[in-house]
Amino acid sequence: MRLTLRTLLAYLDDTLEPAATKEIGQKLTESRQAQELVSRIREVTRRRRVTAPPVAGDDLDPDLLAEYLDNLLPADAVARVENLCLDSDVHLAEAAACHQILTMIGQPANVSTETRQRMYDLVHSIESMSADRHAAAHVDRHPAPAPWALSERPLLARILTRAAIVLGVVGACALVWISLNVNRAKKEQNDTGPVAATGLNVEPGKLFIPERVGDERYDPALPKLPPAESVDLQLKELETALAKSGEQSAPPKSAAGEASKPEQQMPKTEDAPKPEATKVESATTEPKPKEPVKSEPAEPAQPKPPTIEPAVVLGKFVSTSGVLLRADPTSAEWRRLAAQTDIKNDERFLCLPAFRAALQLAKGPSAELVGETELSLEPAKEGVDAHIKLDHGRLVLGTNNARAVIRVDFVDQSWSVTVKGPEQSVGLSVMPVWQPGGPVSYEATLYVPRGEVEFQSATQAHHLGGPVQLRWSTTGGMRDKESLGLPPAWMEKEVMTPVEVRAASALEAAIPFDGSVVLALVDATREDRRESRVLAVQSLGAIERLPALIDAMNTMDRREVRKAAIAALRQYLARKSEHEEAVLNALLVRFNKSEVHANGVLDLLRGYSDEEFQKMKAKNYRSLIDLLGADHDLCIRELAIMNLEDLAGKPSSINYSPDKPRDTDIQSWNRAVDEGRLPPKTRGKM
Repeated sequence: MRLTLRTLLAYLDDTLEPAATKEIGQKLTESRQAQELVSRIREVTRRRRVTAPPVAGDDLDPDLLAEYLDNLLPADAVARVENLCLDSDVHLAEAAACHQILTMIGQPANVSTETRQRMYDLVHSIESMSADRHAAAHVDRHPAPAPWALSERPLLARILTRAAIVLGVVGACALVWISLNVNRAKKEQNDTGPVAATGLNVEPGKLFIPERVGDERYDPALPKLPPAESVDLQLKELETALAKSGEQSAPPKSAAGEASKPEQQMPKTEDAPKPEATKVESATTEPKPKEPVKSEPAEPAQPKPPTIEPAVVLGKFVSTSGVLLRADPTSAEWRRLAAQTDIKNDERFLCLPAFRAALQLAKGPSAELVGETELSLEPAKEGVDAHIKLDHGRLVLGTNNARAVIRVDFVDQSWSVTVKGPEQSVGLSVMPVWQPGGPVSYEATLYVPRGEVEFQSATQAHHLGGPVQLRWSTTGGMRDKESLGLPPAWMEKEVMTPVEVRAASALEAAIPFDGSVVLALVDATREDRRESRVLAVQSLGAIERLPALIDAMNTMDRREVRKAAIAALRQYLARKSEHEEAVLNALLVRFNKSEVHANGVLDLLRGYSDEEFQKMKAKNYRSLIDLLGADHDLCIRELAIMNLEDLAGKPSSINYSPDKPRDTDIQSWNRAVDEGRLPPKTRGKM
C-alpha cells in the first residue's frame, strides 16, 4: 500500500485493516516527511480559529474533496488535490476533519438509559395530549391580570407591596455602598503594607512556621524589600553627607571671594628654571610655534571573535514511542523530538514522567531514559565511549559492542562503568530526596543484575559481579557494595496500571512536535480522567513551569492536582538550593508582591524537620490550625493540613477538606491542643 495523504488519514483515524495498518506504520517510522506531515495534521486540526475554504471560486470545491475522500478520482486529480492540501493549512484541516467525521458516520451513538429517559420526560407539549385533555387545557387557562387590577387590592396589601419595593431599593444601595468601602479598604491595605492585604494572622517580619534551626538557608529573618520611602530617605541622607564632605575639602576663599590657588610644586633639580624667570621670558619673547608631531593613527584593537566549535553528532533518538524533549537554546522552551533525530553535544534532553526514550550513541553504547530524566551528552575523550551529564533521573545503560566504557557525571561525582557484552545492562538512579525542613540531598544507586561490571570513581574502584548494587548519598557518601535480590522493575518495564497507560497514551498524542509543550500540558490538567490530570502536573514539574504549578495548587475540587503540584514543587526545591529564590519570585508575582505571604507559602512548602518538630509548642500548632480557615487561600489550607497530618497524623474523627472547610473540624484540631494531644510525643502519631 502506498503512503499517500488519504492512506495517512485513514491510518490516523484507525480505519485500515490490521495488515495495512502495520505496513503504513512501518513506512511512517522510516519517512521523516511523513512524520512531519502527521505532526502538521494534528496541529492544524487542533488549531483554534482556522478559517474555512471559500464556498465558491476555490480550486478545491466540496464535491472534488468528497470524491477524493471516497477514492473516486483519477490519479492526476488525486495528485492535484493532495498538492493543494499540502500547500494550504486550511484545506489540509478541512480534509482531515471531513475524513474524521466520515469515519464516525454509521457508528451507533452511545446514549445511556438515563439520558434517553430524560429526553422522553422533556416531551410534555399540548400536541401530544388527547382531544379532551387538549380542550381542558385551553379551558383552565386564565387571562393575565390587567395593570389596574393591582389597584383594586386591599389597602394593606398595596402598602406592604410599596414598602417591600422601597426596602429592596434601600438594601441594594446599602450592598453597593458596603462593597465600595470594602474595595477601598483593601486598596488602602495593599498600599500600606503586604501583611494586611493577605489576611494572614501574622505580624510583620514573621513567617508561618517557628524559627528554623540547623541551616542558614532556612533562617526566618529573610531579607525584606525596602519601601520606597526608606529608599528616598537614604538617597537624601547620602546627598547631604556628600555635600558636607565637599565643603570640608574645598580650598579656603580669600577676602575678595576668590579661592586661593595652591602654588605649583616644581621638581627640585639644578637645571630647573624658576617660576619668575619663566614669567619674564614668556612676557618679552614671542613663543615659537611648535611643529606638529606627525603620528600615524593607531588602528583600534578589534576583539577576536569567539571560536565556535561545530556541534558534534553523538547519537540518535531511536524510540518510536514516548516523549523526549530538547531545550531550545534561543527561547529556553522545551520542544518535542521526533524519532531518528540526531543527538548533539551541549543540548539538554528531558524524558517526561511515565515514558521511556532510547538513545543509540555513536560509538556503540545505548542509554534508555526511564521516567522523568534530564541529561546532556559531551564528546567522549580517549578511553571513554560515552560521556553523559545526568542532572537527575534513571538510566538503563548497555552496548552493542563487546565492551564499552560509559562515564556519567552527576552532582559532584564522576563514575565510569565498563559494560561487557551486548547482553549486559546496568541501571543507574540519581534522585533528589526532599526532606521536611531541608537540606538538599541526592541519592544514587548503581544496579548490576547479572554479569561483570568494572566501576571506578574518584576515590574507589570495584569489580562488580551481579547481582549487586552500590549506593551513594550526599550525606553518607559511598557505601559498601550490597547484594541485590531482584533488580528494580523499571529496568525492564515501567510498572503502570491500565488506567495510567491510557492516560500516558492520551498525553503522548496531545503533545505536538512543533507546537507549545506547555499549553498541551496545561490543557491536560483539565482532563476528565484523574490519572491524566496528575500526569500533566508531574510533567509541568519536570519542565520546571513554576507559574503553572502555583496555579495548580489553587485548583478547586481537585485535591489530587493540588497534591501533585505540591510534590512537584518540593522535588524542584530538593534539586538545588538556588531554586528557592526562583520559587519565591514566582510566589511574589502570584500573590501581588506580598513578601510575607510568599515567604509563608515557601516555608509551608519546606515543611518541618525533626529538630524543629522537637522544639514545637502548642502555640505553633495553633498557628497552623488558624491557617485552615476559609479566609485563607486554598493552597495555604492544603499546605497547612498536609503539615499537620505529617506532624500529628490523620485522626479518624477529623475529616477536614480544604475545598469546604468546616468549623467543627477546625474546632476538633483546637480541642486536641486543649487536651494536650498536641504537640505529640511521636511524629505522625497523635
